[in-house]
Amino acid sequence: MAPLNPNNTPRYLAYYSLSGGLQHSLQVRAPAPVSPAAFGAFVDGFFTAFGSDLYAATLDFVVFIPSGTNIGNIVTTGFEGSTYGTGVQPLIQRPLQLTFVGRSPGGRRGRVSMFGWKNADQSWRYTAGEAGTIDAAIAVLAGAAGYPLGIDGTELVWKIYANIGYNDHYVKEARG
Repeated sequence: MAPLNPNNTPRYLAYYSLSGGLQHSLQVRAPAPVSPAAFGAFVDGFFTAFGSDLYAATLDFVVFIPSGTNIGNIVTTGFEGSTYGTGVQPLIQRPLQLTFVGRSPGGRRGRVSMFGWKNADQSWRYTAGEAGTIDAAIAVLAGAAGYPLGIDGTELVWKIYANIGYNDHYVKEARG
């Protein structure tokens, strides 16, 4: 498959801060007609799905980047300042990353990764039925009409599992 330019589709970046002090971003490819308010409702539903299995996270701001460029502008979704989850993330948990994987009809892989998940499973994967909050988050990803998109601009079909792992960048940072 020929590579596609990363700026092939419009993207939203939702910046959120965890109680441990780190800021992360959640990138979602969406078609241009998706309004900032609709995207904000999507992010709100996604973070709400995790309930108390998420360390306290606050939605800081959202950036919209049109296709064909890497320059974005801050947009107002109406959900900025919303807080989700509970508790303060310990240092040892900061590199823990939860990743949801999907595939477009054209065969392009897509994923959404997030930080702040409180639990680690010994198999490093939660499959359907193992964690209700993971199932709820996958339902939010699968239930959004027309997005999230893959890099090829088509809607992703989500796998019924989430992978858990330690992000190499944050592991190296913790080691000094």
